[in-house]
Amino acid sequence: MKNENQRLTTWIQTGWQSDSLQPASRFAAPAHKTYMSPMIAVVDLVHDTAAIPGKGDTLVTFTHTFDLAKYADRVLDFTEWEREYWIIGDKATWNEVLQAAEEGKGE
Repeated sequence: MKNENQRLTTWIQTGWQSDSLQPASRFAAPAHKTYMSPMIAVVDLVHDTAAIPGKGDTLVTFTHTFDLAKYADRVLDFTEWEREYWIIGDKATWNEVLQAAEEGKGE
């Protein structure tokens, strides 16, 4: 039996934040507003390098932080919360992200 005063911890799973990949073409066009700094984890657009895990052909999920904020705001209005929620804005492989980044830079 659950204690009525017990709080439930809820996770909202997002995958990678797409606006941290700027300016990687369809994944985060430079025209998209963001408050995040570019994150250098897999594809480094500044130094034209990439460290793609594995073969790079496994799907990865991406969500813009503004979409995450809208989703979280809606979840807060729910009368009952699930343990876990998922939000997926886009799916791509790291090879596709790299290709989009190269196209976005004109290479």
